[in-house]
Amino acid sequence: MRSLNRKTLDLLEGPIRPTLVRFAAPLILTSLLTTVYTLTDLFWIGRLGSDAVAAVGLIGYITWMGDAVAVGMKTGMGVVVANRAGAHEKPHAIVEALSAGFQVSLVAALVYALGFFAGLGAFVDFFALGPEISAMARVYGRIVLVGMIFKMLHFSYAQAFQSFGDADTPFRINLIGLLLNMVLDPLFIFGWGPMPALGIAGAAMATSLAQVVVYVVFRVAARQNAVEMDGERPGTYLIAQLRFSKPASLGLCGEIFRLGLPVALLSVAFCLISIVLNRMVSTFGALAVAVMTVGSQIESVNWMSTEGFGGALTAMTAQNIGAAEADPRRVPRVLSLMNVGMKTITSIGVVVMLAFWLFGRVVFAAFLPGNPAGIALGAAYLYIFSISEPFMAMETAAGACFNAFGRTVPPAAISIGFNLLRIPLGYLLMSQIGVYGVWAAMSFSSVLKGSLLTLWGYRLARRYGHPEREVQVGLDV
Repeated sequence: MRSLNRKTLDLLEGPIRPTLVRFAAPLILTSLLTTVYTLTDLFWIGRLGSDAVAAVGLIGYITWMGDAVAVGMKTGMGVVVANRAGAHEKPHAIVEALSAGFQVSLVAALVYALGFFAGLGAFVDFFALGPEISAMARVYGRIVLVGMIFKMLHFSYAQAFQSFGDADTPFRINLIGLLLNMVLDPLFIFGWGPMPALGIAGAAMATSLAQVVVYVVFRVAARQNAVEMDGERPGTYLIAQLRFSKPASLGLCGEIFRLGLPVALLSVAFCLISIVLNRMVSTFGALAVAVMTVGSQIESVNWMSTEGFGGALTAMTAQNIGAAEADPRRVPRVLSLMNVGMKTITSIGVVVMLAFWLFGRVVFAAFLPGNPAGIALGAAYLYIFSISEPFMAMETAAGACFNAFGRTVPPAAISIGFNLLRIPLGYLLMSQIGVYGVWAAMSFSSVLKGSLLTLWGYRLARRYGHPEREVQVGLDV
């Protein structure tokens, strides 16, 4: 495990753009690995037919909500830890924040998994896609939920490393999980030699096993970081000192939960709204559901890439805000970080937009082979959503800046409000242009919320740079 250790980046000094890009690169790749996990499953499950793809798509909403909860809790912990590290607080204070964050994440993971175990049947039946698809979804869901507990915890491990400027270790560990999943998927789904073909259950087993392995490797890497190397220890050595069992301060847990809850609710609400929209799409048949399942995963290349960059921007900005609280001369660096981050992340959305225009049909052909109708429908899906890709990136960038200040409410409020607009607008447009209307409503709302949150983000920057320092960390705008 010694090879997994990397020297952490200094996020408080040096040129902004190169440091941000260097820090963000492994974070982006780590986020993309999450998408590749699902796309790997869909690639092989697509060989079982569109019904199997639709079944996995239903459970995808459950894992989406689990990821949302995990991201919320890790964000709260990450902001607190990065602020304390940037302010050069004593090690025991940072370890206390880490322990509280992990305990909050553990409770959230257990509540999430047990809740969906109990309500899995009702959730699947809501979509009314028939007994065969529903049965496959139940089998896949029960197995995936076990792995999700470990996945939600290793999200927190990744955030802990990133808060100290180490983005390489999470990427390399998640890459191990992806490679394992890629090997196990075809083996478990189709069988080989004495290994029986397990079908959709095999796909779930491969994914869950990979998540367990990733969690174990994170724990080993954290302990390895506690070992002194070359006469010094990286800042991440503190991760090995966190404790799940020793009760953390309720006030600190509450602060982490308060910061993370809006982030979690944002993604959970987005998911719930998408479930309603998917139910609307299901009235057009299983093929439309399968296209939306694959299309949303392809589209997630944009928001997972920008989320990775956004995570880097949040951690780097939060550390510099902590330093600026002690030394106001550092305020211009915070403002420069926000400006550079916003522009860079938006450029990712522009690249994805052009890719969808040019290669949408080719990409869909890989996931729905031999299905001309599905490929044509998928190409139309990506074209409709391509228009909103830059604005989705803008929303992520602005939200990352708000999160760094501990202002997690404004991004959540704007996103939830405009996502809710998708439902009535979707019903209105689907009566005119069918399933394309649902997708057009989703794309249009992304344009609106990205534009508004970006304008609000620039207002936040102007107030923070005011000589009288109108903005204080942790207070709502």
